[in-house]
Amino acid sequence: MREAGLLAPTRDGRAHGPKAHDGTITTDRPYEMWGTDATSTLTGEGQATIFIAVDHCTQECIGIHATLRGTRFKALEPIRQGIRERYSAYQEKIAQGLTLRHDNGSQYCSRSFQDELRFLEIESSLAYVREPEVPERARVRTYRAAYKLRVLQDYEGLDKAGKGALLRREGLYSPLISQWRKHRDRGAIIALTQKVGRPGADPRDRELARLRQEKARLEQELDRARRVIEIQGKLSALLEGLATESAAEKSEPA
Repeated sequence: MREAGLLAPTRDGRAHGPKAHDGTITTDRPYEMWGTDATSTLTGEGQATIFIAVDHCTQECIGIHATLRGTRFKALEPIRQGIRERYSAYQEKIAQGLTLRHDNGSQYCSRSFQDELRFLEIESSLAYVREPEVPERARVRTYRAAYKLRVLQDYEGLDKAGKGALLRREGLYSPLISQWRKHRDRGAIIALTQKVGRPGADPRDRELARLRQEKARLEQELDRARRVIEIQGKLSALLEGLATESAAEKSEPA
């Protein structure tokens, strides 16, 4: 859409001195910067406001809250969800080192919202229009199967506080752990339901064997056809020679 010039008109924005940054808002590790924003939609009960918070490294949703009144207190709900889920507690200075990116909306600039951030020791990072541009392609982390199994084994042997510490150390989130556990359990169930003994042949191997047999049959038919054509050619030449000799004998005077 951007390359074709089909994006909706937006404000160009302007430089804001030290508040504007010339780099990127994506981070190398989770728990370094979160972003929060709000949107609204029309429902059967009226207009509702939806607040959401995401991690700038993994692009994962860490909290979401829908309400009929988008107040400054409701704007804190996604942040509270993320703190309780990621830090396994909600107390003073528990989120030290975390930065929260938000715009200059009235909810986010209110004293109540900023006081809550200071209580948690979250640094407020104010965003301005088009600073920076949205990246064209988000980075996606990949994990090997052995790493997933090791993390699951360690995670399931810890208490709630230990699980939170492990997630922060590895830069992971509990929804990702739940997804890995489902995949592991599904694989175990499939393995248990498989029949004991020699595994069945791969359908691709059977199809390959059939194609080889068909190829051999066609080659045999082609070879027979070549021999028939060769014999027919020799027979035609012989008959033509006999006919020529017979015509020559008839043309000789008695």
